[in-house]
Amino acid sequence: MVFGAFCGCVPGGGGGGGGGVDAGADGGAPVCVDEARRCVGSTVELCVEGRWLTATECAMGTVCDGGECVAEACTPQCTDRACGPDGCGDVCGACAEGEVCTGRGQCDAVPASCGDAACGEGESCENCPADCGACCGDAACVADHGENCATCPADCGCGAGESCEVDHCVEACVPDCAGRECGDDGCDGDCGQCQGGDLCNDAGQCTAPPAQCGDGACDANEDCSTCPADCGQCCGNGRCGAGENCATCLADCACPGGQECNAERRVCEAVCVPACGGRECGDDGCNGVCGRCGAGSECGANGRCREICVPQCNGRTCGPDGCDGVCGECAAGELCSPAGRCLDVGEGCDCQANEICLDGFCRAPETLCGADNPIGLCALGQTCIDGECAEFGAACSNDNPAGACPLGELCRDGICRPINDSALCDDDNPCTADRFDPVRNRCIHVPQNAECEDGNACTDDACSVDGVCLSERIAGCIEPPTIGPYVTPTNDGELHLTGTKPAGSSIDINGQAAVPESPEDNWEVTINLVPGENVFEIRSVDRGQASATVTVRIVYDVTPPLVEVSPCGGTYRDGVTVTVAADEPADVYFTTDGGTPTQYDGTFYSAQAFRVFDNTVLRFIARDRAGNWSEGETRCEFEISGYGNFWTPADLLGEPLTLAAVTSNGIDQLFVIGGTDGDAPQAGAARYSAVDHAWTNLPALAVARTEAAAVWHPNSIYLFGGQNEGVPLNFTQRLTPDADMAWVDRRPMPTTRYGLGAVSVGGNIYTLGGKTNGGVVLNTVERYTPNTDTWSNQVAQMPRPRYAFTAVAVANDIYVIGGEDEDGNPIAEVDVYHTTTDAWEQAPALPTPRSFLAGSAMENIGNVFGGHVGIVVSGGRLAGGATTAIVEEYLVDRGVWRTRTPLNAPRLGHGIARMELSGLGIDNLERQLWVVGGQEPRGITADLSYYIHQLDYATRLMPMPEGRFMHAAVPWAGRIYLFGGRNFTETQEGWIFDPETEVFRDMPRLPSFQNGLAAAQVGGRIYALGGANNFGLAVPTNRSIDPAEGAWVEHRPMQVARRDAAVAVLNGEIWLIGGDNNGPQQSVEIYDPRADRWRAGPLLPQARTGARAVVRGGNIYLIGGIGENNAQMTQVLRMPPGGQWANFGQPIPVAYGVAVPVHDDMVAVIAGRS
Repeated sequence: MVFGAFCGCVPGGGGGGGGGVDAGADGGAPVCVDEARRCVGSTVELCVEGRWLTATECAMGTVCDGGECVAEACTPQCTDRACGPDGCGDVCGACAEGEVCTGRGQCDAVPASCGDAACGEGESCENCPADCGACCGDAACVADHGENCATCPADCGCGAGESCEVDHCVEACVPDCAGRECGDDGCDGDCGQCQGGDLCNDAGQCTAPPAQCGDGACDANEDCSTCPADCGQCCGNGRCGAGENCATCLADCACPGGQECNAERRVCEAVCVPACGGRECGDDGCNGVCGRCGAGSECGANGRCREICVPQCNGRTCGPDGCDGVCGECAAGELCSPAGRCLDVGEGCDCQANEICLDGFCRAPETLCGADNPIGLCALGQTCIDGECAEFGAACSNDNPAGACPLGELCRDGICRPINDSALCDDDNPCTADRFDPVRNRCIHVPQNAECEDGNACTDDACSVDGVCLSERIAGCIEPPTIGPYVTPTNDGELHLTGTKPAGSSIDINGQAAVPESPEDNWEVTINLVPGENVFEIRSVDRGQASATVTVRIVYDVTPPLVEVSPCGGTYRDGVTVTVAADEPADVYFTTDGGTPTQYDGTFYSAQAFRVFDNTVLRFIARDRAGNWSEGETRCEFEISGYGNFWTPADLLGEPLTLAAVTSNGIDQLFVIGGTDGDAPQAGAARYSAVDHAWTNLPALAVARTEAAAVWHPNSIYLFGGQNEGVPLNFTQRLTPDADMAWVDRRPMPTTRYGLGAVSVGGNIYTLGGKTNGGVVLNTVERYTPNTDTWSNQVAQMPRPRYAFTAVAVANDIYVIGGEDEDGNPIAEVDVYHTTTDAWEQAPALPTPRSFLAGSAMENIGNVFGGHVGIVVSGGRLAGGATTAIVEEYLVDRGVWRTRTPLNAPRLGHGIARMELSGLGIDNLERQLWVVGGQEPRGITADLSYYIHQLDYATRLMPMPEGRFMHAAVPWAGRIYLFGGRNFTETQEGWIFDPETEVFRDMPRLPSFQNGLAAAQVGGRIYALGGANNFGLAVPTNRSIDPAEGAWVEHRPMQVARRDAAVAVLNGEIWLIGGDNNGPQQSVEIYDPRADRWRAGPLLPQARTGARAVVRGGNIYLIGGIGENNAQMTQVLRMPPGGQWANFGQPIPVAYGVAVPVHDDMVAVIAGRS
């Protein structure tokens, strides 16, 4: 209700302030006319429904007059004052020319130097405010000179009922203690304190605590207010107690000034202050930038702009240097790799004739980056942009001393250096050459013709062709004493040496008597080792006759191993090859799912390469040969921003179009309006069904146009602005498909413009920015309400003018991204408008500034796992005019930008819209971003493509070349090996699947049929065990293949032929559990690949087939299966180290499914039958 001044008199009415009337004789008639006003002392009363009610109390310094609060009569204060304010809104007088009025009210001469912008000698705030600022206390509050209620309360003091907060006056807090005798008064104070042990309850009353308070249990009649001793402190009681923090109780534990709450760590931390000292560009440490470099320069690692171009040959010996030159030439017979290394043909790979080696992995040529595949694979974490591999700082360099290196190399001090594989792979056998084999991705030991020594001076030693040190006795040599078993290297500083000697002899060690003569033929001695290698020359002495010596070498090592990883984590658009190596010979244990590594997890000796192509956390620990464990773990987190997102060509427009208005109904219909074919603006409108893949014409526009903005607002399309042959338009038009026969004119936009943005939020449509007459770029924001067909400009305007940008709504916020300014420069700043508060703020800048881009919100709810809300922006025009295919996504919840899979071709001026189709994808719901038309470097396109981002762990991959069941699949070295089983009939064929590129290639055929076989990987070999032949009979087959050799090798058959057995690998041995041979089996067999030997394992409590086994923490867990008489085996069994099978956990009714260990102590059981 608005209280206004008006005459409320009625005929025959009485007086009373604002024209009220007296009560009638019947006592029920109104006493006043509604909205009349009167004064009662200092109170203003208002007539409401015939009765006088208090409207307001006049503030101090004002009086009630005629139903209004007015200022009291003022008496000028000009005693002894010739000038300046008189206290009543006027002045006491004016000074002559050349004089200035001081704070004392006197006219003084203005110094001659006043106005030179320097407060010099003889100048002050009184005689020269232009140079020295306003004086505090001169009764004038001058905000431009820094005066406010905090800096100058004398001039800018707050009024009654107000207080100064930071630099402005706010309404003072009024304590509220009505009906309360204790507790919070609402103004950071309290209403009183309780006495005698009483506690203040939520109602603000002092009460005695419950009788049982203090027994350590929060009982039903107790809560945080009546018994904090048992139930903890109440949030909001003004005290930050135990268990409370800024994240859980901001009311009590608010952070002090200059700090903010870290909700994840639940502590107050200093507000991030941009670190731009001495920096003119680059990261400011607070998700912003310190500035941007101009044309022809780039930002260096030191935050200073530097001239382009600097040759990039650090760590490169050949290939382009990035500046139209080369880093060197390779010798004859060598090829220059994409990483800039001269490689022998085939080095690091054992590829087929039609494949190419890239970072140690065989790739089909069509998967590599090039003109025919503008988003293909590159080396060293480089990114394929527009068909060329570009370095984006991922490679090892001085600027990135932990970057990516070629396979088998580590980044040290900014340079890629080969691992010392001869030392790391040392098997302590001089008859083998030890090296890291990139083909097998492990250490290998190749026999060599070298000298060897067994330590016994009575033998001649030589290496055999098999890499074994063979010894021959020397005739007439007096044998040295024997030496019992010992361990080297060791981390035990006390060595116990034992052995045998001739009875009656003594033992000398390093020329010193160590064991005296004795009749025993056994001897022992304890020696304290020193760090490093300890060499002991040992001989026996029998009645003065010394034997030959035997040499014992013991390495005492207490230094923990270190695991090095290059690169150790980071964000990459494409997959990256990671080299991992210990700094000494060691067993390295790892997990790839972020789980905690233990000695029972995956392991390799000293060095191995990993191919990371999905979001992954790698964690490593190591134990060296002396038994020392690494100090803590090495953790590397990778984000592969281009994995799981891709573009799919879908259809074509009726004709090539660009600068069209595009929107969708958000489900399955896409609308395209206007645009240009390059010759003239278009008036056509059409609808595309993503279900039927068909176009339908809609009513045409009366006026052709380009660069209009289209919005879907419940059941209708709204079209705003645009231009026709350079003439800006202000049309607002609506079309309800299938209902309207023509576009319906609505109230025009207040501002004529084109190249604008328009979004629908909360029942309103917001139009933003664009260009108007004369090419003026606007920052104008106007709000349109379709229900009332009204416009309003009573909204906060954009922080900066923009044209050819994208505007995206996320919840109640509008993100304004890209575009260009008045000078045609691309804009990096991202501005966010909060419609609920009518306020703008800035988000992290767009990494690649551009105009004529297209953007849309992209939500992946992650029905299986994870999910996020982001804003995907694609294509556009870069500074300098080049068109780009780059795609970047802003992750709203995380406040960061990520690079995604680029468009199939550079494009600008295209439209974009989101649709949500059901019945597709692994989650039965697929969100797609469709891009429509646009201009490519070769011309305007009619292309219609859509973007998908699959975030779930369950992702639909390329189908197998043919259907298959009862087969085996084994992961190894970044590949999945799939073999055996049947389609319609038994098959011996197999494939190798690359999950990064989703390419299948053939692998060597099985020598015989194996259906329902078990498979495992041990020591770089893949084993195919058991199964059934083409007659359905179980077979005891045991064979393996080394993928690098490409041939199956037969091994000792199992003791009991079986099919559908569960398989587990524990401590380098293969367990075959249960299975079927004319019925479910109870037996367990254990195979040692190193000895090619089988042994019986602990029997199952009951026979079962079709079960699945997993290993976690040294235990084998057996899940599900089918028992005798086709009974469902639901009980989970556990086999502890050295123990027997025992029941474990809750029943799981499944058989013939998949059991996969995941993060730490969890197992995912997928599919199967029950």
